[in-house]
Amino acid sequence: MDNENKNPHEGHRERMRNRFEQAKDLSSFSEHEVAEMLLYPYVSRKNTNELAHALIERFHSLERVLGASIEELESVEGMNHNIAVSISFIRQMMIYTYKKNAEMLTFNNKDELYKAVMRSFLWEPKEKVRAILLSNALQVIKSEVIATGDFYKAEIDLSLLVRLTLNSKCNYVILAHNHPNGSCIPSEQDIIFTEKLCRKLREYGIKILDHLIITDNKYLSMSDTMMVEFNIND
Repeated sequence: MDNENKNPHEGHRERMRNRFEQAKDLSSFSEHEVAEMLLYPYVSRKNTNELAHALIERFHSLERVLGASIEELESVEGMNHNIAVSISFIRQMMIYTYKKNAEMLTFNNKDELYKAVMRSFLWEPKEKVRAILLSNALQVIKSEVIATGDFYKAEIDLSLLVRLTLNSKCNYVILAHNHPNGSCIPSEQDIIFTEKLCRKLREYGIKILDHLIITDNKYLSMSDTMMVEFNIND
């Protein structure tokens, strides 16, 4: 009789935590299990399995759960404002960390630098153009969003970019912009406008080293693929 009345979820959280502690990573966990554990600190007196399944069903992946807006998260039955804000905070904390990590790298370690830049665009629903400013020693000084919108249509404030460069006392820039549609292939307009910017910035003694096209899980370097001639001398 006691076994029939026993709560099947009793001790479940402890078992999940022990499983994670022994595994030391999440490779053996399903997405809904990770989402379930993510909710533990914010749902103290209720089984989180059902809500985790609802989130994955609504957004189709854990990555999209983390990328959802507060309003979108609140639209899921069982969610509340505090949980939605907490998940949004986790996303922004990760982006903040990726950006800071990029600023500790140099152009001499291009692969790690470019991966860090790519991660700084995670879950960004709109196209944004970011300028990564480097010192003469090719150390990243800072990165700034300089425009929002389609790259070739965005109102890039050239005077702002020049001012950022001069204030940071650097002569090198890496441009990066994301394609939320998932394709990292640059459009013809992307290429033409990049060449135009290269020519224009050289008038101020500023050299663009590369232009990255970013998606959620990969990037394309226009320099490495030789899509643009960055050593432009008019």
